[in-house]
Amino acid sequence: MPPIDLLVWERSQLYRESSKEENGQDKDKMRKTLLRRWQTRWEMYEGHARTFVRDVAKWCERKHGGLNYYVMHAMSGYGVFGTYLKGIGKARTDTCWYCGTRDTPAQTVFECGNFDSYRRTAESECGIDITENNVADLLLKDEKSWNAVTRMFESIMWEKCAYERTLRDPPSLSLPSPRREQEKPEGHTRRKIVFPHSKECPRGGAGWELNERSRGVF
Repeated sequence: MPPIDLLVWERSQLYRESSKEENGQDKDKMRKTLLRRWQTRWEMYEGHARTFVRDVAKWCERKHGGLNYYVMHAMSGYGVFGTYLKGIGKARTDTCWYCGTRDTPAQTVFECGNFDSYRRTAESECGIDITENNVADLLLKDEKSWNAVTRMFESIMWEKCAYERTLRDPPSLSLPSPRREQEKPEGHTRRKIVFPHSKECPRGGAGWELNERSRGVF
């Protein structure tokens, strides 16, 4: 959705021009002007999302693809990333839980070795390596490429969110390695994480089994 102030400008202009006979043409003209102004702002933005959206007009006019919770995490850079968690005070370090490097959104999506299998699957479907330089074009290319890339995003972010939740019981700001056996408090029942697309996962989607001290699914 365009920035609210640009939407307000567009609607105010349309209201002023509503008495004219060629109102339909005015509407198309105003929308093109809005998209040009938005693009100018977008090119000044230096956030992670610009990796995936280069041209706001093409993004808005695409005929395929929807977004969900996990895809938005991967594309926005707000979520279970070391740099973000440290920035909001939920972690003392921004080190990756899996490979020990600095855990930025780009590192998680494109580099961390823990998620290589998801990337290989998506790259096999797209017929090309997925990088920061071409991912925006792949998302716009066609529905097949969109589905392959966004499934990769979902799998990576689901696994990472599931692991992050295991760190909350008992609550702690330290981020232990997921490959290291953790000491459990007395009476604690270990959680069983069911990863996306596994046979154990109901309906073939993402899910996990909680211990008796927690209830709920996502």
